[in-house]
Amino acid sequence: MNTKVKSNKKMMLLSFFGIIMVVLGHTGDPIRLASDIFPYYSFHMALFIFISGYFYNPQNENKLWGKNGYLLKKVKKLVIPYFIWNVIYGIIVTILRKLNVISYGVSINFRSLFISPWLGGHQYMLNLASWFLLALFLVSIIYILIRKLASMAKIWNDVLALFFFLIISIVSIFFAQKDISQYYLPLLRTGFFLFFYQLGYVYKTKIEGKFQINNAIYFLILILVQLIFIKLEGKVPYTVVFMEFENKILITPIIVSITGILFWLKISEILVPALGKSKIVNYISNHTYDIMLHHLFVVFMLNLLIWKLSPILNLEGFSVERFKSTIYYSYTAGIAQSHIIYSIAAIFLPLIFRFLYEKLQKLLHRKFKDFKKKEEKVCAIV
Repeated sequence: MNTKVKSNKKMMLLSFFGIIMVVLGHTGDPIRLASDIFPYYSFHMALFIFISGYFYNPQNENKLWGKNGYLLKKVKKLVIPYFIWNVIYGIIVTILRKLNVISYGVSINFRSLFISPWLGGHQYMLNLASWFLLALFLVSIIYILIRKLASMAKIWNDVLALFFFLIISIVSIFFAQKDISQYYLPLLRTGFFLFFYQLGYVYKTKIEGKFQINNAIYFLILILVQLIFIKLEGKVPYTVVFMEFENKILITPIIVSITGILFWLKISEILVPALGKSKIVNYISNHTYDIMLHHLFVVFMLNLLIWKLSPILNLEGFSVERFKSTIYYSYTAGIAQSHIIYSIAAIFLPLIFRFLYEKLQKLLHRKFKDFKKKEEKVCAIV
């Protein structure tokens, strides 16, 4: 594996755990990584925003526009890959629906290709987790524009900005709980996430390495705070993609997001000596987008394989009806722990395909360079 080795091992591990949680949340959570106390859906998307904010570089404000500008780089990194795969998955789902293999998702059309991705990204279901790419793009662009304008007006202050974005986040939750049009979703999601983006940056520049607290006390405080809010609310998960909050206390989603992030931040820090040099962990951390984009398609393909093999292998209990109606179906053969097979496949198969693609890309590049050298020699002789 020639993937770039990340030097920040703590954040590498944090993104590693984050993408594992995304997959576990979609495949029955067979491992339960402290999810009874810190449910994945109470913080894991905010965690990825936090990581992105941590790596924010203020120098980008000086090169926003142009061919090598920040905006175009974000478009190339997040938007273009999303829409390329959205077209591919749109075609796949359209064919599968026409063949009556599945009944979920919608057939490819203008709305599902270009509008629905910004509203929720669940139009084809097989790539539903990739909604986050466009959400991250909007957060990144809105954040840098606000920061640029505030800096030009000489009113930017990182700590004050954190409180400003906190208010924006609370207001976003407030309006999300009202019966409003789905077309406000991108705005509300961005408003909710901006706080965590700034929190990541403030953590790196103002907090990291400056405060020491005993690990036992640190975890005890986080767990107590979490338990208090679980007691007050009954449950704390929320669905950020559709901005669905069932909490009674307006600030609950923000508090439980912070506790979840801080919990796994400390776990990552503790595990650096044990996992910091792991090539597998590094590779997974470097390819979270691949896993996010494709892990549910792997779940579908695994189910399709089981369905076709079930008559041959005399497998009992496979529900064709549920397989056709939901992407979240998994065949357990009566063993709940067998969800782990889906989880492992959903993590590693996208990585295997990425690894093979990178190898093929390098091979073709090498072949092309050899061809060019031979062509140049022939031209020189002539």
